[in-house]
Amino acid sequence: RFPANKCSIASRIDAFADEPTSKFGEEMREQVEERLRFYDSGEAPRKNIDVMQSIIKSMASGEGDAPRAEKRKAGGSDGEEAVAKSKKAKKEKKAKKSKA
Repeated sequence: RFPANKCSIASRIDAFADEPTSKFGEEMREQVEERLRFYDSGEAPRKNIDVMQSIIKSMASGEGDAPRAEKRKAGGSDGEEAVAKSKKAKKEKKAKKSKA
């Protein structure tokens, strides 16, 4: 249940965040690994509120990685052209079928 809850929280953050980033998911993954270490060694994992606040502070100060949206936009023009060509080809194929 614990990993499923973390995935659910991460997906909600991604869906509603103004600037999507992978930091929340990475830290939640680390929390899952901390929980597993807790079962092995008894080392107490960090509280979720502390982890979330540290991520927010690091994002506010400009630390961390670039938002994923910017990474996508950097190489997006080739992908967009491919989609446009694909749609155009489908329309042409449909037009030929309807004429026949």
